[in-house]
Amino acid sequence: MASRRQDYIFRVRYQNKLPLPPFFPKMLNIPIPLNNYTKTSYLSSLIQEQPIDIELDPELGIPLDLSMISNVFEGIYDNMHKEPKDVKLDPKDVVLLKEVSSVSQRNSAGVSFLRRTEYISSESAKTAVKPKAFDPRFVKSAELTNEKLEDPEKQVVAIETTFKEASKNWLSFTHPHKKNLTVVDSFPIFPNINISDQQFLLMKFTTDPEQKNISSQMSNDGCSDLALFMPVSGRGEEWLAYYLPEQESYNELKETLKNQDFEKNKSPFIYNHVHDYDTTMHINSTPLDEIALVFRNDPKTKLKSAFYSPIYAKSTLKRRRSKIPNGMIKNLSVSNIELKLRPLNEEESREKKKHCSMLDIHNCFSEE
Repeated sequence: MASRRQDYIFRVRYQNKLPLPPFFPKMLNIPIPLNNYTKTSYLSSLIQEQPIDIELDPELGIPLDLSMISNVFEGIYDNMHKEPKDVKLDPKDVVLLKEVSSVSQRNSAGVSFLRRTEYISSESAKTAVKPKAFDPRFVKSAELTNEKLEDPEKQVVAIETTFKEASKNWLSFTHPHKKNLTVVDSFPIFPNINISDQQFLLMKFTTDPEQKNISSQMSNDGCSDLALFMPVSGRGEEWLAYYLPEQESYNELKETLKNQDFEKNKSPFIYNHVHDYDTTMHINSTPLDEIALVFRNDPKTKLKSAFYSPIYAKSTLKRRRSKIPNGMIKNLSVSNIELKLRPLNEEESREKKKHCSMLDIHNCFSEE
């Protein structure tokens, strides 16, 4: 124990649950001498001199005599608290119905007490990882790279350098950090031009999406690779509805996508609603922060290659526990989806080739 006296500060939060007054405060015109204008003691004497007139009835607005309320002894309490019927909710008030638990708290310092004042900003004082966008080293390196690419001659030199690096023996490559690792195989990496017009999201489930639901009698085991998500909103809340195909529709859809024969199957594929998920999304700052790789043989060279697609954003899905009445949820959610596939029309094909031309203009327009 320290012999020196230490102060103990206990943090208490008082919540004012009273609503704000429905009227503006009454302003009083009180002449104040200039010599007392800045004195705090004058305010205390001023409060004592000014009487506060509060006009209240003897029962303070609450009828204590129940005999004055009609039909109260017969068990009819309609006159005491009338329930509003057929009252339409104003769209401006939808945000007020949002659950408090769904609102993210900005300050989540898990400290129940404060012993010293410097602990107040303990979390904000932690050393944060400096992003590359604000790091002077990376900013300077990016500026030098941009200066090189602005000059056409330097662009040619940079392109020729990539060919020299690619022609090196890949067995001589070493890992930048783990020197004991050796190269086993190498693949040329190309952009996945066929799907370059689409945006990809990395979805992470906090629980198993194929977990059995007590209220669900459907069997959708192993169908999550062809799942559908549909955004739903209601009463100021937003979430994602999760759908899985029926087993027969799953087999037919799998065969259709494999053969790319959209005209063969005329009947729609049936999807059933399974779960609802709350989502938190993080959009990547640059297109190549994270990529998805697909390894397959190049159709032209027949060589094993890797094709990448940029991941637009990452999203975490958490099983939704809504407090909205079940009847209202059924009205907002779609129980079944009928999915049909068709080839791209002319406008969609033109837009697809536009995205493709940004990566490989020769192969995109040589097919026309």
